[in-house]
Formats: sequence, structure tokens, C-alpha cells
Amino acid sequence: MKTLLFTFALTMLSTHVADAASGFYAGVSAGQSNASGWCDGISRSCDDSDAGWKILWGYQATENLGVEVSFVNFGESTVAPISFSREASGFGVVGTGTLPVSERFGLLGKVGLFHWDAEFRGFFGELTGPLEQYGIGLTYGLGATVEVTGRVGIRVEWEQFEDVGDSEFFEGEDLRLLSAGVLFSF
Repeated sequence: MKTLLFTFALTMLSTHVADAASGFYAGVSAGQSNASGWCDGISRSCDDSDAGWKILWGYQATENLGVEVSFVNFGESTVAPISFSREASGFGVVGTGTLPVSERFGLLGKVGLFHWDAEFRGFFGELTGPLEQYGIGLTYGLGATVEVTGRVGIRVEWEQFEDVGDSEFFEGEDLRLLSAGVLFSF
């Protein structure tokens, strides 16, 4: 399903769009995800980072305010040799605030909600995995955007996603994504 969604988004981005900018945009980005606290207190081999990626759609209502919807995949955090891991992904809706610094460069802030899905694999006391958990948490971030042409831009950003995996079985961890990507305005 995730592959189908990613393929659809790339197809949508590659289609011909109208010449006049309407305020709508879409983009893709990739970078490094990190699970804050995942390896705390673990004496075994532990990896709390992985490649992460994001697909986003947005609307810039004014020069300073907008809204964005995204799908984020954080990859996997693992503990070895006991073969315990967590994969996380989800959908977010955020309000964006842009501070134009020049005609082609702006700073970005965002805050909103993130509906996460975390799948745990391994042993959990008397339970064995996989165990899937869902929830909603706060997300926020900071970034910068550079306009390359009238309809193409580059964005670099840092985002935090609160309490992903927080449930009756697990204490949630804050996930972070540092990414760079391309935006297409249409």
C-alpha cells in the first residue's frame, strides 16, 4: 500500500500543471530519522536511526500562512541480538508559518497533529510480535526553503513527532526527521 501511495504521488508530481501559481504545492524529501531514547539503558547493540522519507501536499493561503498534509516513513529502530524492532510511519496535518527573508528564501515553522502507526517485532514479556499500535500525537518543526525557479523549490527541515508508540505496552518515544527535498508549486 505504501509503495502504491508513493508511486501515485510521484506520478502526480510529474504531470503537467497550470502556468499560474495557485498556492498549491507538493513535494518529496528524504533524510535521517532518529528515535530519541530508543537505546537508553540498553547494553546490547542498538540502532535508533534509519533512513526516513516524506511525501507532502500543501496550500500556501497567504505569504505567511499555510496548511500541509504529509505521509512520513521513519524506517526501523532495532535492538540486537534479541531481534527486537519497531517500524513507524503515519500521516500529519500541520499549520505552517513562513517568514520571507528575501524574494527566493524563507524560513518555515510548523505545528500540528500526527496519526502514527508503529509495528513492534520481537518478544514482549509473554507476548510475541508483531504487535501493531496506533495513536495521535503532536508534531512540530523548523526549516528553510529556497525557490530555484518560479515553480520548483528546495526545502531543508527538522521535525519532531511526539510519543510515537505510546501505548499500554510501550512508553512512546519522540521521533525526529532531518530531511531535504524538492517542492513543486502549481
